[in-house]
Amino acid sequence: MLITFLVTDILHYSYNFSLLLVFLFNITAVFYLQKYFTFKNTKKHQTKKQVLLFVFLVVTIMIALKILVPLLNPYINNYALSTLIVAFIITIINFLIQNFLIFNHTYDK
Repeated sequence: MLITFLVTDILHYSYNFSLLLVFLFNITAVFYLQKYFTFKNTKKHQTKKQVLLFVFLVVTIMIALKILVPLLNPYINNYALSTLIVAFIITIINFLIQNFLIFNHTYDK
């Protein structure tokens, strides 16, 4: 919210541009938190590949949410619950992909 406020209200850029900056900041922060703290992957030689895979994963998750929630909603008739169910499943898949594919320590050898 602070970045959005600063870019939109103080610097007078468009709201969409500020949201793009927030999105990029968020992806960068989450990537480094996942890499160094969650998965304890401190090797630098795979970082470029990991960033590309991570961004691809984030975009894929966004698309999956956009498609799966409306598909599930007619069966549940509750948009919030549909979103929660899909997000829960995607979160588990996301963790497994990051753990075994993106930040896998076997590539470090």
